[in-house]
Amino acid sequence: MKKNANPVARWLSLRRALPNTVAVCCLSLFTSGQGLALDSSDFVAGYSFDDGTATDQSGNGLDGELVGGPTPAEGRVNGALEFDGSDDMFVRTPDLGEVDELTIATWFKMTGRESSWRVFYNVDGWSAGWVHHQLHPNNMIEFSIHSNPGGNDTFGETVFDAEKLDEWHHSAVVYSSSEETIKFYVDGELDNEQDWGGNPAVLGPAEIGAWDGGNCPNWCCT
Repeated sequence: MKKNANPVARWLSLRRALPNTVAVCCLSLFTSGQGLALDSSDFVAGYSFDDGTATDQSGNGLDGELVGGPTPAEGRVNGALEFDGSDDMFVRTPDLGEVDELTIATWFKMTGRESSWRVFYNVDGWSAGWVHHQLHPNNMIEFSIHSNPGGNDTFGETVFDAEKLDEWHHSAVVYSSSEETIKFYVDGELDNEQDWGGNPAVLGPAEIGAWDGGNCPNWCCT
């Protein structure tokens, strides 16, 4: 595969932010690691929510299930899903396996959240290798792998506080267990890069928009 200084740029060119007051308009997972251009064979699963469902756009048949009634919303380009901020409204995704290289990309918009947990993609439960990817109460984007060398948690540097409410932003996290590195991108620009990790990422059954694996009422999108 061709080298690419910005592995996020190609995906960003495929989608534009939606103007509506909704939480998540798309989330995609790739097995593409540091500096690699995205290829169709790297596409693990993708959820555009364009038609108000969680149909997998990768062709791998890994459809998600809407739980609690996330609301379809019309966007500038196709559709999106709106979450109400409760821990019983989310999209449940199936087991996606274990990978050494991972990119998770999503468009999101905060409409009433500050200094609270908000979930992009959290595996149901919290054991060795499991991925949690979310907005942290410190108002930064967090990516965690349980029991990873160097500590469970890493963070971007952009602060998503009250000044960023009602704005669409693109987030992409690029992790390589073999290179032991992680990169955070925000709106197509490198936000933070650090040496971290070494363990594969386990993408077991997970939730988008909220997380009830630990019965925590504040882990949700809004």
